[in-house]
Amino acid sequence: MGVLDVASWVVLIAALLTWYGFASRMRRAFRYAQCWTPAKTLLVFSGWASTWIQLGALSWYGPLTLGHALLALVLYASAYALFRAALRAHGATKPAFVFTQVAPSSFCTAGPYRYIRHPLYTAYILAWLIPPLATAQLWVVIPTIWMTFLYTIAAWREERAFAWTPYAALYQRYRQQAGMFWPRPRTLLADLVARWRAEVPAHDRLTDEPRFPESPATSPREQVHLAPGVHQERTAA
Repeated sequence: MGVLDVASWVVLIAALLTWYGFASRMRRAFRYAQCWTPAKTLLVFSGWASTWIQLGALSWYGPLTLGHALLALVLYASAYALFRAALRAHGATKPAFVFTQVAPSSFCTAGPYRYIRHPLYTAYILAWLIPPLATAQLWVVIPTIWMTFLYTIAAWREERAFAWTPYAALYQRYRQQAGMFWPRPRTLLADLVARWRAEVPAHDRLTDEPRFPESPATSPREQVHLAPGVHQERTAA
């Protein structure tokens, strides 16, 4: 067995472990995991089918090049790290499962939510994006497109529900600072400038520093609640 064959097997094992890590947390880390709606059923079965199709593609189109294998490993690690970071940001208050009938009562801006409004969805989409990149097979991206479409609908429905809450204006401001699935470069740059200003003495700074709007606060476990004592009910599986 050559080096490339070993790399292909390592990538396949990494893919299996990543998806096992996602699936094993669904019932424990999300509210209303036992509740089923037609939309949730479609998404769950589509997710399983897409995952197994892409795992089959990873095992069929081999051996992978060493560069593709390294890229896949880095992205799988990033996807799972983002998934766990998003769950930690919610703290003891679990998010609700996707496509369940839950009225929004708060939203989280801690951890990865500072930059991405739906980091859990981003983690899944990133994991589905890896097989077409690793195998360089165009058709393998079809499941990725389909699942991205479903999660975009889910995210759109969740965000539209905020329009009927007292925090509609605040959430709209948050939308301008955090991307739906990917960070906004402007927010990242604003944070870099803020850190630079905090670290560099005032007399060493340039006088024509760019100014950027303030980003949402990032104190640990920060959530914006609609009323005192109301717990997180955000749909995020």
